[in-house]
Amino acid sequence: MRDEICRSCGEVCEYINKCKHCKRRFCDDCWTSHVNDLKDELGNINGDLETSSTRFEEKIINFESKANETVEFINRDIEAQITELNKKRDNQIKKVEHIIATGETSVDDIRQRMEKTQMEIKEHKEVQYDTLSDNEEKVKTFLDLQQKAAEIMAAVTIWESELNDFERDLRKVNKRGKSFMKEKTGPSYKRKNFTPKIIVTRDIVQRPSALAVDSWRDNIIVTCPGSGRIVILDRKFKLVRKIRHQEMMAPQGVAFLQEHDEIYVTDKWKHCIFVFNHNGELVRRMCEKGHRESELCSPEGIAFHPERSVLYVADTENNRIQILERDGTYLDSIGPKGKNTRGTVRFRKTGPTASQLNQPTDVAVTITRVAIADSGNHKIKIFNHDGQILQSIGGIGTAKGLFRSPEVLKIDAKGYIIVGDAGNGRVQIFSPEGEFLRVLGVKKTQGHKFAWVSGLFVTNNYNILVSDSKNNFVYLF
Repeated sequence: MRDEICRSCGEVCEYINKCKHCKRRFCDDCWTSHVNDLKDELGNINGDLETSSTRFEEKIINFESKANETVEFINRDIEAQITELNKKRDNQIKKVEHIIATGETSVDDIRQRMEKTQMEIKEHKEVQYDTLSDNEEKVKTFLDLQQKAAEIMAAVTIWESELNDFERDLRKVNKRGKSFMKEKTGPSYKRKNFTPKIIVTRDIVQRPSALAVDSWRDNIIVTCPGSGRIVILDRKFKLVRKIRHQEMMAPQGVAFLQEHDEIYVTDKWKHCIFVFNHNGELVRRMCEKGHRESELCSPEGIAFHPERSVLYVADTENNRIQILERDGTYLDSIGPKGKNTRGTVRFRKTGPTASQLNQPTDVAVTITRVAIADSGNHKIKIFNHDGQILQSIGGIGTAKGLFRSPEVLKIDAKGYIIVGDAGNGRVQIFSPEGEFLRVLGVKKTQGHKFAWVSGLFVTNNYNILVSDSKNNFVYLF
């Protein structure tokens, strides 16, 4: 056997040991030392294994957490959809009941008149007619009774023609109807071909602002601070009426309360809320100028909770959203609570602070969320109904997903967020999770452009109505 050199000490040895781990050769003394070193290395390997095990367990926990969050999200989403379906069912039933009640009112009136006239004719035929000695009087009585009968039969004929209208209204409530607000499957904003069409011009609207829909009649409601009026359009965008009141100066935000058939309008200059019925008659005026509870300063956007008659008002100059009963009674707020009251913030510690809202101009409310156009901070902020901030979208800028003074916003039936990015002259669309999807309109470009997006409404078939206060137009996309 030939002599070999130990790789550790360099001695020439007659017998050498080869390590299967490192493939090196050692003399007997160095071999023993090397084997002991391997024993120490086992401790390092075990430490690495423990570190790997810890990371492994953390990843398992993280995965399980994400899986559980996904399950919770699915449950919440399905529950929200069920709640929304129940709400739609209740709304449709209410519409049918309203149609029935309208029809029954006219039926009862005709029936009472008919029974009264039949009894009167019977009495004259059997008794009173023969007691009349003057033939002229008998002829006059006959003609009077004939006229009453003719009027009732004419009323029946008119009612029969109105019956077609009632049946048409019933078809509108049904999915198979052809109402402008007819619901379809769902949004596909990325694929949808949004072609702008001017539907209302400056001869009807002056500085058009907020948009809403009278869900009983499918009429579109447009506030026009430029003329101090509220404009009502039918489903074909034809003028129905203009609402004007001597005390109203700058109607800004608008919301329709279906349950009570009322139109709620904020007045930015009068610092109050006007409430009208669907005929345009003033029902009441709520709130005064100030900084306390139920007081407003330059209010703009307004919205109702989808399940309760609770009003959310963008109290812009007070940097807060006030939550009110429909009679103006204060319930809560997001942002400063008001002067001379206990504390500065209504919500608990996990909620917003006074600095989080800067001139909020609009609010949208769903069963689970309150979305706010935080215009001064150039963001959209989303809270739950406990006042916890869930999400913040945007920031100042011109890139996609950023804003310059987002003026208005809406949340559609599927939770998609549509924002009127007024300073950038465009409308931006986001997923329910806040992911940017697409943009409509680009300021200072050829072709279609917005000057100042001042109002939004999303129809049930996911068309988008946009008002532009500087161009004095209302568009349909």
